[in-house]
This record gives sequence, C-alpha cells and structure tokens, in this order.
Amino acid sequence: MPRLFAALPVPEEVSDRLLIMEEAVTGASWREREHHHVTLQFFGDVSLAEAEDLDHELGELIAPQMDIAIEGVGWFGRKEPRALYARIATNEAFSKLAKECRTIARRFGVELDS
Repeated sequence: MPRLFAALPVPEEVSDRLLIMEEAVTGASWREREHHHVTLQFFGDVSLAEAEDLDHELGELIAPQMDIAIEGVGWFGRKEPRALYARIATNEAFSKLAKECRTIARRFGVELDS
C-alpha cells in the first residue's frame, strides 16, 4: 500500500534557505530541492483505489496564493538527525486548505492520524 500525503511545493527562496541549513547538519541523508514541501495532511497507508480517489479530489482544490513564513526548525531521529523540518507560522489560508484535505479524506473513509 502506498504511504500518501498532500503537500505544497516550497518556493525557491525558502528552499535556498533550507539547503543552507541542511549543509550545516551532518549525519543525515538530505533530499534534493524538488522534494522540499509543506505537508498539508498525512494520510498514511492507503489502498491504490483510495490513493486514486484522493488524488482526483485533491487535484480539484483551488487555493489562494499564500505567503509562508518559517517559524522554527527541528529534526527527526533519535541521537542523530535523520530529517530536518521547518515549522511554518500559522496561516489562515494554509489551515483552511489542510482542513479541506482532511474533509476529502474522511469522505473516502481514510482514517487520519492526529
């Protein structure tokens, strides 16, 4: 089963800043710029049919242009960083879009993690 999430691409100027931070941290396998994203909703393991349904419905969403601001950074992993993440500041448009992703997932019976 595919592990699925909905995300937005990161603007180049933000990605540039993230790449500089990544270079300063050793011990992790870093992703290329094109893999930087802002997660809207993690769906987890879903069937192929659910993934196709979600892809179709999520592709129909229309969102306004929005600004994002990095609020902080952190990392996943135990003793050594495995992945870095950047938290974005609360944004009403982003929150609304994330809520729409959750609503679509529930419509298809996808159980969401909190």
